[in-house]
Order: sequence, then structure tokens, then C-alpha cells
Amino acid sequence: MYRLGIMVFAALAWARAAGAQDAPAAPPQTAAAPATVATSQAAVPANPRGAQQFPQLSETQRVTGNKVVNAANKIMCVLGDPPTGSRLGATKVCRTAAKWAQIRADSMDQLQDMQMRNLSPHTHEAYLRAVAKLAAYYKLSPDRLDLEQVRTFLVHLSQQQVSFGLFNQIRCALVFFYRITLGRDWNFDRIGCQKRPKRLPVVLSQAEMAQFFAAIDRLKYRALFMAVYGCGLRVSEVVSLRAEDIDSKRMVLRVCQGKGQKDRYVMLSPKLLEALREYYKAFRPTATLFFGRDRARPLDRGTVLLACRRIARRAGLRRRVTVHTLRHSFATHLLEAGVDLRTIQALLGHRSLRTTALYTFVSTERVAGTPSPLDFLGAVAAGSQEP
Repeated sequence: MYRLGIMVFAALAWARAAGAQDAPAAPPQTAAAPATVATSQAAVPANPRGAQQFPQLSETQRVTGNKVVNAANKIMCVLGDPPTGSRLGATKVCRTAAKWAQIRADSMDQLQDMQMRNLSPHTHEAYLRAVAKLAAYYKLSPDRLDLEQVRTFLVHLSQQQVSFGLFNQIRCALVFFYRITLGRDWNFDRIGCQKRPKRLPVVLSQAEMAQFFAAIDRLKYRALFMAVYGCGLRVSEVVSLRAEDIDSKRMVLRVCQGKGQKDRYVMLSPKLLEALREYYKAFRPTATLFFGRDRARPLDRGTVLLACRRIARRAGLRRRVTVHTLRHSFATHLLEAGVDLRTIQALLGHRSLRTTALYTFVSTERVAGTPSPLDFLGAVAAGSQEP
């Protein structure tokens, strides 16, 4: 948001410079263009909450904040007319700056409301991006819209056939923005969430998992994906691992502040411990175990997802394989090995046992071992032919 403010004031400064250059060649009455800029700049609506400075953010929040600003900068070209050289008038620049100053203030309010509720940085990014999409759709500040316009926007999303997850996420973001941030007592009950289809996750067999690991040629990704499959970690949890989270004496691995900001312990395989020690000796990480170009910051989630797809393609796996596929395979293989659901629930960090019970439908061991009624027809036919 700080960079976005710099861009707005840079546009105002550019307008002053353009007006000053055009002033000598213009008639005398047009020399007041810089004064118009100053007047319009003073007319930018102020927001007492948005004017406050943000508290110091963590590394994860700072990385997420950069993604939010990048998304807002892209939508800025849609909301306001982008600069087109010296032909862009100072009044138009000020109108765009005023519009974005209000949107920026509303976004800062929403971000502060989410921070006070201790929501995750990924929720910050998703909610701010949803409000920016609404503003880009109408090319207006979202605080100037009414409930019927919000409903029309959500109907447009459903007609665009966006995924049910994205639709429900945008709806929740708008409910939060208008009810909490703007304090509007709107009835959102008539705008329901989309029904979630029940789909079974993709699970790799143990032979396919061996094929996947055989295709990994880098030590970092071998240790990372072994930790995902061997401990059932989420991608956000594996990139946040630290060396002190590994307890080689008790042979457990501590997952700090996983989904829902909950800690848990998972088992530590001797094979995984050996791979992590080999990786540690080679890279000597300081902050987190797995880092990117900057050793002080964790590895980006997008980099891990892209590496997983490339490895699966190199391994010749035809099905769509993601990092979460390894987590699904972890739970399914434990269930097929005879581990009870309660233990799997604790290892995965699920809040409800119903979520873990999904893997009873994924496991094909009992299904494949159940005989089909077609197999009984041959025995019945042979019995009827006997004298």
C-alpha cells in the first residue's frame, strides 16, 4: 500500500511538471493548471484510520503484501485512465488520484480490520484482491456501491463460471468489507454461497510415489517433497520449517502455526532425517530450512508448486499432481496400512474427523478386494447345470 501511495503522488508531480512545461506556449488563462492540481490534491478525501501507519510486518506478511500491491497496480490501469504522454491533462490525473486515494484508504481499513482479528496473510491477500476486482468491475470506489450492485457483480461471476471456491471466497470478502470495515448492516442472506461439489482427491500409488522421487534431480526439492509426503505437510507448513523444529532424539517433527494457527507433532522418518541432514550440510540454512534467492526469506509457495508440476511431468505421471496430492497420498497410504482415523486426523491437523473420513472413500484396497456380483454368476450357472 505504501508503494501505491508513492505512485499516486508521483502522478501528481508529473502533472505539475507537464502543466509547467505547457504554460509558456498556452494562453495566459491556462497557466493556472498547476493551481488546479493543488486544489484537486487538497480535495482528496481524507480517512483518519487509513492515514495511520501499519505496524511492523513479519517476513511472510511482507511478501504477501507485495503480492497485494502488485495486484492493485494491475487493476489501477483499469480503474483510472493510464498516462498517455503529454496529452493527459492535469485534471484527469487528479481525478484518478482522488479516486485511488479513497480506494487505498478503504483497503487500509480492511487490512487493519483483518490484522486485528489475526487472520492469515493469505486471507489478507485474497480479501483485498476481491474488493479490488469489485472496484475494477464498476470503475468506482467500492464504498459508493449498494447491495444490488454487489449482487449484480456476484451474478456476473457465476455467469463467468468461476470455481465455487473462488466465488465463495469473494462473497466472504465482500461481506467482511461492507459489514466490518464500512459498518453497513446489509442483508447478505439473499446472496448465498455456491454448493460445493463432492469430489475425491487424486491419490498416487506407492509405485507412482517412488517414480516421482526418482525424477527429482535437486537435493533441495528431494528433501522438501520427502518432508511433504513423509509427514503429510501442507505447502505453507513445509516452507516454514526451521532446523529447531526437528527433534532427532524423539524422532518427531514439530509443525509450528499450521493452518488455523495450530501447532502439532508428526512422525520423523529415519529416511527423511537422513535427507534433511544431507541437505543441511550442503546449504547451511539460517532462518528457514528451505529458502529462495534471499536466504532470510522462506521459499515462495509458487516456486514449490511449479517444481512439483515439473517433476511429475518428468516422471511421466499423467494425472494432475500437486503438492497437496502428496499429502492426500500420505493419509491414504497410512489408512491402507491399518492406522486408525484418529491418529491420521492428529497427524494431518484436521479439526473435524469428518474431513479425515474422506480418505475411507479414497482408499481402494477394500473396494478392490470386494468381489463383484458378476463373479457369482459363473458359480450359480455351474450349480444349475449339475444333475
